[in-house]
Amino acid sequence: MTLRTLNSNVYYIPVGLTELQKDLIEILLCLHAKSFIRQFSSSPDDTLLRLGGDVAGSKVKNEKSELNLTMTPLTPEQMNHLLIQNIKAVTNHPFLLVDHYMPRQFLLMEPGESLISTSKKFQVLNQLIELIIRAPNKTKPVQIALVSHSVKQLDLIEGSLLGKLVKLKRLSGTSLFNERHTYPRKGNSPSDTNGSSPNAPVLRDSPVNNVEGKNGASSSANAGGWKDDYNYHQSRRHMMAGNKRRADGDPDERDWLFLATTTHLNNCEDLFNNYDIDIIIILDPLFNESIPAVQKVIDEKKPVLVKILVQHSPDHYMLAKGAQHSCEEAYIHDALVYFMKHRNKTDDTGANDSILLDVVAALLEPETSFAKRPAELKLSSDNPVDIVELLTKRAGLMTLHHTPYTLSICHEEFDTKTYQAKLKELILARLHACQAEYEHRQAIIEDKRMSETCRLNHLDSINAEAAEMYKALKEGEKNVNDSTKRAERAKDELDRLDQKHALLVDRKRHLRELLETEDIEAKLEASKSELKELLDKIAPLAEENRIKNEKNDELRLEYQNVSSSAAAHSLATKALKEKKEALTKELNGIATKWMAISAREEKERLQDELHQLAQQHLFQESYIQSMKKKIVTRHGTTKH
Repeated sequence: MTLRTLNSNVYYIPVGLTELQKDLIEILLCLHAKSFIRQFSSSPDDTLLRLGGDVAGSKVKNEKSELNLTMTPLTPEQMNHLLIQNIKAVTNHPFLLVDHYMPRQFLLMEPGESLISTSKKFQVLNQLIELIIRAPNKTKPVQIALVSHSVKQLDLIEGSLLGKLVKLKRLSGTSLFNERHTYPRKGNSPSDTNGSSPNAPVLRDSPVNNVEGKNGASSSANAGGWKDDYNYHQSRRHMMAGNKRRADGDPDERDWLFLATTTHLNNCEDLFNNYDIDIIIILDPLFNESIPAVQKVIDEKKPVLVKILVQHSPDHYMLAKGAQHSCEEAYIHDALVYFMKHRNKTDDTGANDSILLDVVAALLEPETSFAKRPAELKLSSDNPVDIVELLTKRAGLMTLHHTPYTLSICHEEFDTKTYQAKLKELILARLHACQAEYEHRQAIIEDKRMSETCRLNHLDSINAEAAEMYKALKEGEKNVNDSTKRAERAKDELDRLDQKHALLVDRKRHLRELLETEDIEAKLEASKSELKELLDKIAPLAEENRIKNEKNDELRLEYQNVSSSAAAHSLATKALKEKKEALTKELNGIATKWMAISAREEKERLQDELHQLAQQHLFQESYIQSMKKKIVTRHGTTKH
């Protein structure tokens, strides 16, 4: 049987468990293993031996421990009933496990994120409410009723929701912080659940008359601290801020969230009568939605019901089997065994962001269609597993790699007081081990961070040293390049000097030969005649060269003139091309076309006007001729 077939008008959203919740469940199992075996095992002594306990020694130890008990020892039936209740409490929120006094002001100081992060139910609830109040397809303000197990859980929920852009109204218990929101009363309501007169125009939160199960009870002060009488929500500054948020598309400030408990709903049939509930979110999967308090709202308003449950939990098993709160006892053994077998499969749930978005989209439709419901939540197939293995294997316990920690089966007897003390002791021991693990890992991280810092510092020093070496290398390369250039210049100078030296040596040899010869006069005359011949040859060549230079100058001047003329023509041609392109664009442009059309229209108008003037001129000429004829005729008549 699937969960969906139990009620076709209810959304069932499955969630998992956080690491803290898994650890607390393992502590509960080790604390209740003995009582579970004593009640449900066919051979409890043999099973206890397999658990590692000495039955005879355990009996003697239990007899001694019973002497130290100040209250009646808890029976196995009571212990198992306490086990399933504590498992339900842990699956809702870890803070609900230990029965101790929690100052309500603590919830005001505790960050909402820490309250939400420790419970998967609270995480999904927070996401669901955020998606609803921030949904872009809302056509009107949404009014949500949130139903929890107890007032204590309601305090945790309110503490996690404080600060959201939604108006909170406590219907059960006392508000942590009374913001004095006013709710317009529905017409023809019989009475306020808090005992208000039916003639009152509005419903206002108040620290009095708001205690679960008792109408008319009062309290001396608000647990969250009194607030002054000034209504900040009616101030101009607050209204302007609200208008700005609505203009910016922020969540609708008029959304309401009503907080109630299952006990209050069972005892007060008209709890929701004064409110237009659109959505009911229930944290108790076994809650019977057919009770009068809810059935009235369903018949009148037809709200959407959403139930959040932990997958593979005892509630999941009982819900799938069709159990309600009234018949839980018959399912305790099977529900606990099923949960022990599948307690490590609670991570694979369907409550992901895409499914929540689909759920919210369906919830906010005017006529909700349940075709988009999450996948059916079936029970997993049961595999035969040894009960001792289920109780001794701590698969759900978070592994501590650096801190020694063991969680052994508890064999002693408990009364209510010693049970709470032992539970607190085991929880504290686990928390201390986790804290030690955290500190050890933090120390490892700090060591790695320090070593990484040292490595990076060393790398920076290496980079700086490499930069200095690179700079020196570049400077050395510059010096080498300068030296190479100087060497090349010196080599060129040396080649020139060698050539000059060779010429001087040749000339010196020639002069020595001249000094050593005897017939120097004859050689001198031969040299002069040779020089004269050369001069005679040079003279016509020089004249020819002069003529060519003059012709070259003339050609150069002509070339310059032609080049200047060509440049002028080129500039003129370029200007003409640009002008042509501009005229072409102007001709093909909208303005030119518009001007041409205007000119044609003006031409037509002038032609029409010319035609009219010509007609008028002809008429005037004919009129003048007729008038002349009349005048002539009149003068002739006068003479006669």
